[in-house]
Amino acid sequence: MQNKAPAFVGDSLGRQQFQSLMCMITGGNERDDVVDVSEEYGIAHSHGKESNTVHNVVNWVNSQLSKYPNLKVFYRSISPSHFVGGEWNTGGTCDNTTPLLVGKEVEEHESSDHIAASAVKGTRVKLLDITAISKGRDEAHIVKGVPDTRNEILFAQL
Repeated sequence: MQNKAPAFVGDSLGRQQFQSLMCMITGGNERDDVVDVSEEYGIAHSHGKESNTVHNVVNWVNSQLSKYPNLKVFYRSISPSHFVGGEWNTGGTCDNTTPLLVGKEVEEHESSDHIAASAVKGTRVKLLDITAISKGRDEAHIVKGVPDTRNEILFAQL
C-alpha cells in the first residue's frame, strides 16, 4: 500500500473496513500520517442508497478514470440489514447475535445488491461484493464483528 491513497466512501461498514485496513497495514500501531478527514471536510453524512445516486456516482467516477489509467476503483456492495426492532432510523439496534446464514455456504453467482451490480456493469469500476458473505456474521460493527475478510477480498482484487 506504499504510495497509495485509499478512500472509503460509504456507511459505518466502510469506516470499519478502513479502520481494519489501517490496522492490517500498520500492524496495529498508531500512525500520525493516517488521518480521517471526513468531519473536517464535511463529508461524513448519513449515505442513502437510492439507485440514481449510486449510478450517478459510479458514472462520474468512471468518466474520470481515463485521466488515471493505473487507478483501480471498487464499489463495495451494501451489507444486508442487521438491525433488530426496526431500521437504523426507526429505533432499531444492531446488536443481533444470530448470523443470517447459519451453517450455510455462500454460493451466489451474482450479487444480491442489484443496484450496485447494475451501476458498475460496463464501467471500469469493479464491484467488491460483500453482501452475501456478510450474511454469515451476527453483527457488522467492529467491536463485535471482524471486517478483515472484506480487506482480504479487496487485496485479492488488487
